[in-house]
Amino acid sequence: MVADVLSGIYAWVTSLCCAVTCSTQSMQVNERNLRVVKLLAEGGFSFVYLVEDDEKKKYALKKVLAQLPEASELARWEVQVHQSFKHANLMPLIDHAVVSTASGAEEFRLLMPLYPDGTLLDLAVRLMEGGKRLEEGRALHLFAQVCEGVLALHSHSPPWAHRDIKPANILLSEGDVPVLMDFGSVLRRVRSMQQAVIDF
Repeated sequence: MVADVLSGIYAWVTSLCCAVTCSTQSMQVNERNLRVVKLLAEGGFSFVYLVEDDEKKKYALKKVLAQLPEASELARWEVQVHQSFKHANLMPLIDHAVVSTASGAEEFRLLMPLYPDGTLLDLAVRLMEGGKRLEEGRALHLFAQVCEGVLALHSHSPPWAHRDIKPANILLSEGDVPVLMDFGSVLRRVRSMQQAVIDF
């Protein structure tokens, strides 16, 4: 209990520090030197940054602070899920690294493509603010492709269940292709595809 509270305080302080320093912060993922442009999102013990390499190519970098062994296991599991698939509707992992922090914690850095159009939730908000709605044909197109990504997870041996499918976890790539992300809640050791659907 105390460890969880301390971990929460550490993550909060880290997020405050980032707000001040991330414009000049740099990170390394194996051989890649990356400059942090800005903080895109944060939640719990994870932070997502817009970063760019020496050639000014932009990426999204997810940083996970793992203070406890259980958190490290979950982060490693998320990396494993990413590495298990090469599918147009599932978020690819370009590279990743694990580094030790001064406090002895592990810091996981997951480098992924940048999707400038944001999430399906962002799209819905933009349309609502403009007094518009998502056209039925486009909605069906997006839904069908999200189902293709889910099918890939359910077809794994053993089948896996995502368990956190929502508009905020669906990015939009070029050509209006939805990309399912955030594999931290993926359930392993599902007994069958039917069970994966139930857990969905």
